Amino acid sequence: MTNGGTAALTINSIQITGTNPGDFGMPGNTCGSSLAVNASCTVNLTFTPTTAGSRTATLTFTDNATNSPQTVSVTGTGTAPLAGLSPTSFTFPNQPAATGSSPESFTLSNTGTATLTIASIGFTGTNSGDFSQNTTCGTTLAAGATCTIAVSFTPAAAGSRSGTLVVTANNNNVVGSTQLGTLTGTGLHDVILSWAASPTSGILGYAIYRGTTAGGESTTPLNSAPDCTTNYVDKNVTPGTKYYYLVTAISSDGTTQTSPTNEAFATVPSP
Repeated sequence: MTNGGTAALTINSIQITGTNPGDFGMPGNTCGSSLAVNASCTVNLTFTPTTAGSRTATLTFTDNATNSPQTVSVTGTGTAPLAGLSPTSFTFPNQPAATGSSPESFTLSNTGTATLTIASIGFTGTNSGDFSQNTTCGTTLAAGATCTIAVSFTPAAAGSRSGTLVVTANNNNVVGSTQLGTLTGTGLHDVILSWAASPTSGILGYAIYRGTTAGGESTTPLNSAPDCTTNYVDKNVTPGTKYYYLVTAISSDGTTQTSPTNEAFATVPSP
């Protein structure tokens, strides 16, 4: 509200009226009882609909101006209350899977006096399919230069896994020369959860809760923010431990949650 007149404005009241005044709140304002010439003040409103659909009200200022009262229309749309989900709305596979580690880097150096032509970069060995690479090397490497080969490990099974990084090059005009790097890793299990989407509209996401005893799930979810998908991979698990899980759907307000799903469990195998 701005006083565009030539004298101080005396404010008698600020009220919410109209069709649905109870759906709107006025937690505070900066107006006070008077407003100086050319000064402005702010009124804060909240909207808490009591039912779904269009909701309207009027913000009314009563003062000593000649055009008093001044009014502002306010509108909002209420969404249906968040419905609880039946226990059968979610299903979980009790199926742990193996997970790997962050990429490790190898440095390829050309210590010769001529440009190195790189023919291929690949993997061999017992579990060569568990490894992949991303490189900055290109097809040539100048004399005295280096490049990086980042190797990722995604095990196909739990337990000890191994392979060999093979770089084949024309090393100072010696065709077929190779450089080898030994690769080892340990596949660890994680637990994959999946569920059917909530039938209720306006869902922000899902919260996943875990415990090590039946009915003993933590009150703090595993995910720090609502998960917008319908699956979750729990990587922080210990071989040989049995885990219990519950999931709730979170409303668009970020706070309201449904009652939890039926409890699911998974026992993590020992490698």
